[in-house]
Amino acid sequence: GMIEDHRIALLRVKSKRKALEAEEDNPTKLALKDLNKALEEVPVLPDLIVNDATPEALEERCANHYGRLAVFDDEGGPLKNLTGERWKTPPSFELWKKAWSGSNHRTDRIGRGTVEIHQVSITALLMTQPSLVKQLAKYPAMKGEGLWNRFLFLHLPSNKELLIPSDEAPKLHARIHTKWDQTLFRLLDSEHRDTLPHISPNAERIQQVPILHEISLSQKSEKVRKAFEVSMLAEIKDGHRLEHVHQWGQKAVGMALRIAAVLELFQRASEGVEGAQIF
Repeated sequence: GMIEDHRIALLRVKSKRKALEAEEDNPTKLALKDLNKALEEVPVLPDLIVNDATPEALEERCANHYGRLAVFDDEGGPLKNLTGERWKTPPSFELWKKAWSGSNHRTDRIGRGTVEIHQVSITALLMTQPSLVKQLAKYPAMKGEGLWNRFLFLHLPSNKELLIPSDEAPKLHARIHTKWDQTLFRLLDSEHRDTLPHISPNAERIQQVPILHEISLSQKSEKVRKAFEVSMLAEIKDGHRLEHVHQWGQKAVGMALRIAAVLELFQRASEGVEGAQIF
């Protein structure tokens, strides 16, 4: 498969390079240079999901995968990493904030060089205890930066009265599993239809940056969006239901549009590979 081919190609190039470097008087400097270039051209081993990653590692993974990454975890580890407390470093969530709007991200560090990411997009799905969220909400920096306003929270009440033995739980139909796998792999295999060349920060290679395409709302959908926006603006006023989370409320419409876009993407992908080519 693709992953195994990647590993074999990487091992071959590294083996040849190591053999040349071991020979101190080897005159084939150009050959070594060519091998180094070939090593850079070996595709990065694809990562679909990361969880326990430092901010620097997350940035590197994002750069290696054209700015697209998913952070999934059944605990709150990734949230703890944002505070920097684990490594005794300042909070670091600039990448996360830019991932909300698809902005470009660039850092320059001594020892690490320049990292440039176009149109950052991070999807996060975290299952954590409410106590951790309350603890992290006390960090002034995280609150002041508006990070929490970019998350959609779902608090589930206790359902212990409805619990049943695991072997009695209803199982998904095989057809649903098959349809899910087909749609997901169509999305993973889809490529951007249009790109623009961009010279990398070190001027060593040309990167192909995707051109984003808009998904237009129908007239009916636009009416729903506007009605939702009007209701949210009313709810976040003083004395109303969402007054204490007014900053989050201001981004709720954008969140709803993102969810709508994801559902539209899945709908198109379920109809075939060509239908998934929307950006």
